Amino acid sequence: ILDWFSFATPLPEDIDAIICVADNHEARNAALQRADDLGIMAYIGGNEYLDSQAYAYNRDWCNTARDPRVRYPAITTSHEGSPFRCTGEAQVASPQLAVANLACAAKLLHLMWVYERWLRENRSQLNEDAINALPYELFTSLTENSAI
Repeated sequence: ILDWFSFATPLPEDIDAIICVADNHEARNAALQRADDLGIMAYIGGNEYLDSQAYAYNRDWCNTARDPRVRYPAITTSHEGSPFRCTGEAQVASPQLAVANLACAAKLLHLMWVYERWLRENRSQLNEDAINALPYELFTSLTENSAI
């Protein structure tokens, strides 16, 4: 039986992070809330046909400019693309390019490496300004990253 991620989805004990690649805001919002509740990192990725994006989230960033719910308020209210409400028409209307999926995965892996591996190994050598300068969101946009 296929289960969709929600606020009530059971999670294994002692998990280190949540990785969310759902194409709907309900699952993203649930992942962020569960990360808050558990005190763990969340890594969220998404893409469209040509664009891709990934962001990291730590509950210390809640209600700050680093909180995706602050940067993208629709995460808390939108039901568009919800597996609970979607009839599949959105998927047909907005197909995704495999290269954009790959780019999203690469961004997620990069952020996970920064926070789960590199920062853990190097935190003692960094001051707060250096830690706060680490990337928390990576994106590629055809229009924003291209010469027009």
